[in-house]
Amino acid sequence: MKKDSAQNKFVYIFGKNPIEEILIKKPSLVVRVYAKEGIPEFELSVLLPYLKKHKIPFVKVPEKKLGQLAPGVSHQGFVAEIKEYPLEDMSDVLAKVDINANPAFLVLDEIQDPHNYGAIIRSAAAAGVSGIIVAKNNQAGITGTVFKTSAGALARVPIIQVSNIATTLLQLKEKGFWVAGLAMEGSVSYWQQDLTGPMVFVVGNEGHGLRDLTKKRCDYILSIPMEEGVESLNASVSAALLVYEWKRQTGA
Repeated sequence: MKKDSAQNKFVYIFGKNPIEEILIKKPSLVVRVYAKEGIPEFELSVLLPYLKKHKIPFVKVPEKKLGQLAPGVSHQGFVAEIKEYPLEDMSDVLAKVDINANPAFLVLDEIQDPHNYGAIIRSAAAAGVSGIIVAKNNQAGITGTVFKTSAGALARVPIIQVSNIATTLLQLKEKGFWVAGLAMEGSVSYWQQDLTGPMVFVVGNEGHGLRDLTKKRCDYILSIPMEEGVESLNASVSAALLVYEWKRQTGA
């Protein structure tokens, strides 16, 4: 079952597209929606049917108020107050996955930049990954920035929180998954490795990469070929390349 959220803990998300997506996919999370006073009616027309259908309060407020709710961001005239985003349980998600269909999970080994987190979610959802696995500690939380960067895709892919990444990788291997970590020192490029079986892809922290114990749990370490002297790609770009190579190979 879904992990319980802290009582009365809210997150403010911003931008019309992320708000529309959560109204479509998870309307029960939305507490109320704020819009800038004077915003044109055509800008509201997309959201209003969902707000009416689910009886979600809708308030027009001065732009200053939106800036207080979502400071320092481009809110596009819309902010939504939502309940803390529900994280999934690993066993529940696995129960719904057909391992014979060669699914893939993406594991984030302490990704801490919310922009990277959101971009990874967007790529994973677009590629059809079965879920994103994150640790309870040392991992960016689900914030308005994550929602915005994911372009609403957060509502389309399960986010699974686990207590221990290394233990979870062992459990997935016992279920028949192959585990591939991504690192600059990887012994084989990601496009040369057969990725057609049930896969788990592990992407490391923006600064120090994969932790040592995480590496030990991997069946192999993949690399992304790069020209000499070029800095390594950031975590979100690396993850996108990896899941799309899986998609290409499997025809998913």
